[in-house]
Amino acid sequence: MSALKRGDMNEHYTLKKILTRGILTGLFFTALWSTWAYYVNLAHGAIAAEKAAITQGSFTIINAFLYTVIMEYMFALAKTALMRFVLAFLLPNSIVAVVLTSLHHFRGTPNVLATVAPSLIIIASLSLIYVLIVGPRKMRSTAAPASAEP
Repeated sequence: MSALKRGDMNEHYTLKKILTRGILTGLFFTALWSTWAYYVNLAHGAIAAEKAAITQGSFTIINAFLYTVIMEYMFALAKTALMRFVLAFLLPNSIVAVVLTSLHHFRGTPNVLATVAPSLIIIASLSLIYVLIVGPRKMRSTAAPASAEP
């Protein structure tokens, strides 16, 4: 029996809706953060800026999609506010911070901190808002009324 049919998830958390949001998020943030990486590293030359943009863009398209899908899925499965915070906010943000910073460091991005800080701050802020406000509202908005069945 699926989590949706068991009542663990609601209509906002269908696989199709989660994947669609993941794709849209991936495309939007790839355009945004690869452009930022190019701009912030341009003072080190066009080649360094292009390399930083490609590094950021290739990470972001995969990460934004996976991050959105995993965050929403973990949120929907977690039973308590603490577990939602840990599984849908703390864990994914920690992993992203380590992987993205390391990736830029190993690829030789000149301004690693300036390149990654805005995206890490924005994604942490958005995911915190999701975990604390948006997700709970989605769950409450479609909560089925108590059934009168015995």
